Amino acid sequence: MEMEDYDPEDLATNLVLAKKMLRKRNEETILNSTYNKFAYNSDDENLPEWFIEDEKRHKFICLPITKEEVEEQKTALYMD
Repeated sequence: MEMEDYDPEDLATNLVLAKKMLRKRNEETILNSTYNKFAYNSDDENLPEWFIEDEKRHKFICLPITKEEVEEQKTALYMD
């Protein structure tokens, strides 16, 4: 797979995370943040429909990176 095949936003996000994980402290923080209530598929069949819909709207994972870092990485990648 060539670099052009990747989504620029995803590639930049992954590279920023990879750079942050080079430091042991950041690595532990990032890995620990992956264990949350979204890490496992829960049994939704016993939940009310309104709750499932509400969870879909508000469920997202907060990555320890900023939009500026991602934009900076995208600029560095595609300056060539």
